[in-house]
This record gives sequence, C-alpha cells and structure tokens, in this order.
Amino acid sequence: MTTKRRSLLPAFCILIIMIVVQILSNGLIQRSLLEGAGIPIEQAMLVDQIIATFFAFSIAFFSIELIRYFVWEGIYVRRTGFQASSILVQSGRIAIWAFTAFIVALTVFHQEFFAKFGFGAVSAGILWTLRGVASDLFTGLHFSITRPYKVGEWIRVGDTVGRVHEIKWTVTELNTTDNTLIYIPNSKLSAGIFENISRPSEAVRYSLTVHVDPTAPTQYVLTILNDAIKSLPPTESGKNPVIHPGGFTRDGRAFTLFGFADYYSHIPRLKGLARSTLFAALENAGIPITANLEYGGSVEKLPYSDPVDDAAILENTSIFSKLTKKELTGLASKAKTLVFIPGKHIITQGDSGDSIFIITRGSVKITINQEGEKPREVARLRAGHFFGEMSFLAGKPRGANVKTLTNVTVLKLSKVDIAPLIEKRPDLIREFSEIIAVREQQNKDILSVEEEDPASVIDDLISEITAFFRSK
Repeated sequence: MTTKRRSLLPAFCILIIMIVVQILSNGLIQRSLLEGAGIPIEQAMLVDQIIATFFAFSIAFFSIELIRYFVWEGIYVRRTGFQASSILVQSGRIAIWAFTAFIVALTVFHQEFFAKFGFGAVSAGILWTLRGVASDLFTGLHFSITRPYKVGEWIRVGDTVGRVHEIKWTVTELNTTDNTLIYIPNSKLSAGIFENISRPSEAVRYSLTVHVDPTAPTQYVLTILNDAIKSLPPTESGKNPVIHPGGFTRDGRAFTLFGFADYYSHIPRLKGLARSTLFAALENAGIPITANLEYGGSVEKLPYSDPVDDAAILENTSIFSKLTKKELTGLASKAKTLVFIPGKHIITQGDSGDSIFIITRGSVKITINQEGEKPREVARLRAGHFFGEMSFLAGKPRGANVKTLTNVTVLKLSKVDIAPLIEKRPDLIREFSEIIAVREQQNKDILSVEEEDPASVIDDLISEITAFFRSK
C-alpha cells in the first residue's frame, strides 16, 4: 500500500527556532540583561517560564511528527499493508500532549500538587462525564490493536452486512451492500456478536441461476455446464462448484450453480466470472438462454439450434478475427477435430510442433514448469479459447503444458494449413503479431516478468513469423 508521507521539515524548523530562543533567553545572562534594562526579576522569570513552556511543547510536536513519519506512515504501513486507524494515531498524540503539560507544570512552574491533582481530576471528570464515549473509545483502541477486522474487510452485525470504511474514536463506519454509510458504536460491537466474513472459518457459498430452452435435453445441458465450471478457479477450501437442475417455469428450464468463495469480498468477481463462463458454454453448444434470474435480465427466446459450425468457431476466435468469411470457410475445411478424455496432456512444455488448437468443448488447465519447483498453474481455458499459437506461427517449442480437465474437443490447424493464406495476404503477419504480443504480455504479468516495449515485441514477432514461413 502506498501513502503520501508529509515532510518533517516544518516541525524540525519550529524545534530549531525554539532551541535558538531558549539558548538566547536561558540563565543568568538573559536575567542580567533584563535587570540592566530595569525589568524586575519576577517578570524576567515569567518570560523564562513562557519560553521554556513553548520549548517543551515544540519538542512534543516534533516527537509527534517523528512518530507519525517513522511509525504510523513507515513501519506500521510496511508491516500491515494498511494505514493506522485515526483512533490509534489521535490517542498517541493526546498522550504526548498530556504528558508534556504534566512535565511543564512540575518542572517549569513547580506546581506539583496542582499538576497531579488537576491532571487526575480532569481525567476522572472527563471519563465519568463521557463514560459511554470512553467505553466506545477504549473499545475502538482495543480493536485498533487486536485488529479483529481491518479497513476494507466485510463484517456482519446482526442483519447488517457492510465493508469497514474507517475505525474512528467511538464508532466504526460501515459501507453496506446497498452503498449506504452507517455508524456503529464500538461498544456495541464489543458487547454484541459480529462476524468478520472476510475471514470466514469455511468457504462462503453463493448461487447463480440461469434458464435455458426447455426443449434442450437435460443431460446434455448438465454435461455442458459441468464441463464449463471445471474451468473456474479453485478455492483454498477445496470445495468445488456444482450444478443442480431445477424445475420448468415460464422462463424455461432452471439450472442453478452453487459455488464457493474463500472470502465474501470475492463473491461479486466470482459470480461475474461464473456467469460469463456458463453463458459462453451454452452459446458455444447452441443452447439458447431464455432468462437469467440472478441478474434480473432476460434474453430473447430463440428456437433450439444445432451447435455452430467450424467456420463460426474460428470467426469467434480472436487470432482469426481479421479473416474474411471465405478465408474462414477455407481454413475450417482443413481443420482436424480431436477428442480427449479427462486428465490427458494435449501438449507438453518443450516439445516441438507447428499446430494451434481451438477448444470447441470442455476445459483445460495450463501449467508452466519452473526449475526446482512444482508446475505452476497459470490459466484455465474453455470453449472459444486457443493455445499453441507460438508454435503454429513461429515454430517455437511448446511454452507450457496443457492438460484436459473434462472431455475436450478441439480443432487442430497446422503450418501447412495457414501457409497459403499468409503467402496470399502477408499483412496478416502483423495482425497475428499484434494479437500474440498482447497475449504474451498477459502471460508475463501472471509470472511477474518484466514488461518489454510492445513495439519491439511486435517487430521481433514479425521477423520470427516471416522467417518461419519462408523456411521449407
């Protein structure tokens, strides 16, 4: 977390000025000067006391700024990743100011009894008068230290669910799911029961319901959806999403996904990903979606249709999006259809090859071997995605392992299938290079590899593709 840190220069300048003033006014030299000017010693001592008081409070101010700079904005942020709550910072400031006032009363004005009595009486009076506020205050201070929840986490208090916006002196601010800011006294949180749903003891469940054309065979729809959800990212709890068929309604046949999230805050992203995954799988299988209850929308009913043909699949694949209908039809006629059972490797990292694979059904897992470590999973692909493009267009060895998660059907195209098209349309080399460059950068982001200049990456790809297709 990056925060802008205020400079220490103003506080340092104030301290230096007060040190200079204190030196100039200190001791007998200053008193002698004042007496020589006809000023009584009592007034000289009063001036001394006032200057000493300002000096003491300038030290307190500088100490507060030092703690703010090195502790709250430095060590605390680096260790926790969060800014310190205002209640913790303000408590430290008040403690320093109160201690300084106590020391000034004792050492500068020599009022030991009144310093102690006044300090104790004022503290007791304030605490008694504001005992409810004090309860909230100390509870808030306790929460700031023990951190049962942090700013940005989701908590449930009774029937209220909200995201912690700020932990203040006496209240905790929550931003609820309907974007309303509410304030809950810290003492209520301490006395009652609240649940930090950003740190659940077990996975949080969510659901998503879609409706499809009732004439679509139930088992066929279940197969398509079950294949699709295997491409969703796994949870730390190890619980996998499941699909349950429901009844028939005026919106069509219902199918509900029950998924799991490790944290409550992950649910919106996971539901969005699940929704797009299910919709894409149904569309690729030619199964019309008639309504989506979870999001309240409806899709125009379409007559049940057969799955789309190979040319349409290629058209919806980004790498072939610049081809004409005629070119797509010609390329599709050369494609080979391959079927794999679950758990089979389609390609292995380091192997040679010159073919690309376009998934038409099912899902696969992409892993990369790293020296001295287990293979690292970097992606899961489903129908409509492709892999093997660098071998297909540049003849490079396979850069990853691709293993099936479900029954998978792919279209396979090789160098000899695309070569006549590239010879006829050399401008496609740049189009392919730009698409591959974007995909390579996405892979580097996943692996935390340093970014390269996009223009130079594209130029290198153009050279490699050109040389590959010139070779026999």
